[in-house]
Amino acid sequence: ISCECKDIICGSRLYKTSNEEYIELGEELTKDMTEAELQQMADEILESLGGERLGTEKVLGKECEVIKVMMAKVWIYKGLPLKSEAKVMRMVANETATKFDENIQISSSKFEPEKGVEYIEIEEMYEY
Repeated sequence: ISCECKDIICGSRLYKTSNEEYIELGEELTKDMTEAELQQMADEILESLGGERLGTEKVLGKECEVIKVMMAKVWIYKGLPLKSEAKVMRMVANETATKFDENIQISSSKFEPEKGVEYIEIEEMYEY
């Protein structure tokens, strides 16, 4: 999945990312890698976290890779988590996508900032 923007869309919210240096570092580290090298790097990271690949299962009709890492189990389709189950101490957090459409057209008006909302950089929230 490729994206020119540095924004994250979650539901109806638009989050501006401001950690450009991390994004640029990631792009710089992986820009010349083949798909096989990217997969090897992902495998090494997963192994370093004590994770494991459990196989595949379908979520919303999509064949997902199931990965267990730390206290979480995640169903991933083309790099996107469609389902997750996490258990930490006595807390349980489960999420499952209820709809997933591919290759849809999204109107540019959906990306217009809401009027009357003040936007701040995340670093401003944590300045000491």
